[in-house]
Amino acid sequence: MSIKVLMPLSVTLLLAGCSGGAEISRTSFETSGKTWPLTVDSGTVTCTGGNAVFFEDAAGRRFAVNGIARNAEPGLPQLDEITAVDQAMLRMIRAAGDTNPFKPRLDNSVIFDIGLSLC
Repeated sequence: MSIKVLMPLSVTLLLAGCSGGAEISRTSFETSGKTWPLTVDSGTVTCTGGNAVFFEDAAGRRFAVNGIARNAEPGLPQLDEITAVDQAMLRMIRAAGDTNPFKPRLDNSVIFDIGLSLC
């Protein structure tokens, strides 16, 4: 079975020449017309044995992207901590009169997809 992952061209090119991980950035996503889902501007996605996917930002902070990564390194923060709020969805929720403090996040599954393609 093969898994097809759609990624911005610049990310694909970075993967082709990268053995330790994939460097991704807000610029590469936006240049390709994609929404950058994180609050940091760039980082590296890696995958270790057993499909554990991690993201490391430019400041060196590591985040677990999936459950396997959380189990592999239980103390690691989750990627959701730096996933941006979906402002459009939040406006719709507020316009509907909902005052719940919940803040919907942008879809960060592309980070997982990139990482899984490295496994």
